[in-house]
Amino acid sequence: MLITRRTFQRIALAIIAVCLIALLGPRLVNADHNHIEVEFGGIYDGAEDYSQTTHEASHSTNTPTQSTDSANDDVFLDETFSISSGDQLTVELASSDLIVETGSSSSQARVVIRGTGRDAAEEFERRRFSVDYSASTLDVHSNPQRRRSGRVQANFTVTITVPSRMDADVKLASGDVRMGDLVGFFELATASGDIELGSVQGPSISIQAASGDITAQHLDGPVSVSAASGDIDIQHIVGTRVDLTTASGDITVNTLEADFVDATSASGDVHIGRLIGQSEVSTASGDVSIFLADAADISTASGSVSLVLPRGAGFDVDLESPDIDIDGSLNFSGSRQRRTMRGAIGSGGPTLTVSTNSGSIELNVE
Repeated sequence: MLITRRTFQRIALAIIAVCLIALLGPRLVNADHNHIEVEFGGIYDGAEDYSQTTHEASHSTNTPTQSTDSANDDVFLDETFSISSGDQLTVELASSDLIVETGSSSSQARVVIRGTGRDAAEEFERRRFSVDYSASTLDVHSNPQRRRSGRVQANFTVTITVPSRMDADVKLASGDVRMGDLVGFFELATASGDIELGSVQGPSISIQAASGDITAQHLDGPVSVSAASGDIDIQHIVGTRVDLTTASGDITVNTLEADFVDATSASGDVHIGRLIGQSEVSTASGDVSIFLADAADISTASGSVSLVLPRGAGFDVDLESPDIDIDGSLNFSGSRQRRTMRGAIGSGGPTLTVSTNSGSIELNVE
């Protein structure tokens, strides 16, 4: 079973990496060696039940300006749009810093592009930044860059201000992502860079990083988070189905409440402070530690498993390891062999299956 699981992990994670590279690779190849940073800022307003609406709003813009702000950045574009809460935000950039601020007036959005460096003016034209609002969609992107010889001295910051309730589809060839609070359909993919999120709530949440860490404060909804190379660290997840996957990195969640959880790390530890809901947890090489309150299937090829169970809880257990230790207060009853323990904790209940090839299993009480 472990061999099959490990093979599945590698195939799945390879597919994730290949898809991200295929999606974002061309822009990454064409991009200069400038740093991309994406930041979403705002205040999470709780957002009651989410419902997607379509609005046709008028389009108004300011004249693009050429000026310098207090940080000596040249402003190459400054446009304001009349939009509606619940509209769509689409961002696709190859090489720029991006700041997306949420929580603005529900009828206004603003896009500002600033640049620094000796070649900023020429690069702004060469990269063909585009900003457009039509059919309830605010679209911000840079076209594939035309190649230029020599080292370019130019960095750009794209600042977008939008309402908190808005669908978002963000794709980056390379860059860090920082996001405050947003309510709506959410999809984010980056080929290279760290991702930091605040609170995201919606009917679909998908976050992918080919290379980089992913951190978030709160995710609410069907959630899929994957990092081909990097850690996943989330404070709180509430959802129906939750999928957490990393090829090389740790998975850490403080509190996770879901109908079903699938957490997989090919090489790294898995730590969940409190897990409520049925789960499958696996790591090819790493330790697993969880406060567990429901049925689980946990395996690691090379690592130890440490579980904390609620006092007075009942489980049916199937444990396999060269070293198994169950706290006496859990009242285990059943059979024990050299590498296995099968039976019940308390009066029995949800099935807890744990296996490790070369590591220990510890079951402790809260």
